[in-house]
Amino acid sequence: MSGSGLRRRVDLRDRHRFRFLGPGLPRPEASGLHPFIALDGGTHRAPATPGDLFFHIRAARMDLCFELARQLDLAFSGISRVVDEVHGFRYFDTRDLLGFVDGTENPAGQLAEGVAITGPDTDHPASSYVIVQKYTHDLEAWERLSVEDQEHAIGRTKLSDIEYPDEAKPANAHITLNVIEDEEGNEPDPARQHALRERG
Repeated sequence: MSGSGLRRRVDLRDRHRFRFLGPGLPRPEASGLHPFIALDGGTHRAPATPGDLFFHIRAARMDLCFELARQLDLAFSGISRVVDEVHGFRYFDTRDLLGFVDGTENPAGQLAEGVAITGPDTDHPASSYVIVQKYTHDLEAWERLSVEDQEHAIGRTKLSDIEYPDEAKPANAHITLNVIEDEEGNEPDPARQHALRERG
């Protein structure tokens, strides 16, 4: 991005462009949007951490990401506070920290736009719903597993990224447990973005 492009991106005088506001700020309610409900499965839990603004900043150069984040911080100074900030990076060929390819079934090209962007006949056209999740992995315990056991846990091969046949997938495999269906049994096509990584 050029310097002039960056200036256009960080010029916040036109505040109406920030229409991706969360439930805490007054604006027309999008259909189907509601606060996340915390989940607790005993062993694992997914807490609800609500916020009003979410900025996902990506660029080939980290300095541009930093400058845009800094300008956003200045623009909202006094009326907001940062509750979470994660700096990420790409990990090899779109693999996650467990070593498996992530987002294998993501749609590409124009199909991806059709999946990720709402159509003109919706109450908020040219918009997206975003769900943000953060995971804590015990990498030392994971690395103690054999590759075969890791593949059984995920439900696909590690090196070649081939999904197990349905009859071979363990009932508790990751890709088995993460099948989402609507009321009619159809699986939606979310566009997954797994470029955020952090160590702690």
